[in-house]
Amino acid sequence: MVLVIAHRGASAYEPENTVRSVLKAVEMGVDAVEVDVRLSRDGVPVVVHDEDLWRVARVKVKVRELSLSQLKRLDVGKGEAIPSLSEVIAAVKDRVGLVVELKEEGLEALVVDLLRGLGDVMVTSFIHRAVKRVKGYERSLKTGVIFTGLPIKVVDLALEADADALFPRRDFVTPEVVDSAHEHNLAVYPWTVDDPEEVVRLARMGVDGVVTNRPDVALEALRRVALRA
Repeated sequence: MVLVIAHRGASAYEPENTVRSVLKAVEMGVDAVEVDVRLSRDGVPVVVHDEDLWRVARVKVKVRELSLSQLKRLDVGKGEAIPSLSEVIAAVKDRVGLVVELKEEGLEALVVDLLRGLGDVMVTSFIHRAVKRVKGYERSLKTGVIFTGLPIKVVDLALEADADALFPRRDFVTPEVVDSAHEHNLAVYPWTVDDPEEVVRLARMGVDGVVTNRPDVALEALRRVALRA
């Protein structure tokens, strides 16, 4: 079965990386929710994508410059606040899987401590050395490396990071990459796939799942061609 992973929750419909967006994705029937994590000033893993808060909250300040309580006072859309990673874990626990993308270094151990023993979780990052550190802290945690381009030795880079999966940008996925990854027991999850025809094309290429802002669209596209029940 091709998995559907909700990118920052159901972010086409609700404010990204919020509990509201996460719960919307769960209601839609996704297999997992992906969120981005950074550290607050007081060292708490919080769920937000950008280094600064201008795009989501219209304040010109960096995430690291505010404490959790200060971040909580910001409105990132529809009255939603920036959640801690712990809040998101509580929202999805025993319901769907969770993919945590590390947006910076220095929070690997904290994130591992929060995720340890939870089951269906994965840690990903563009920062491949951070992914490798996560494996060093907890061998049982699944990890994935993210690529914006497609290096010649993409599979080798994933293996060097001790990862379990590749997250390539959707337009860089080829049958050769998928086949090579699978030969090395690496799963392939392209991002960000919002067009239903592209969802089907990639699914037929053999990817293990898609990361999407529109999980309902992806689920319906896969059902329509009998790639999901």
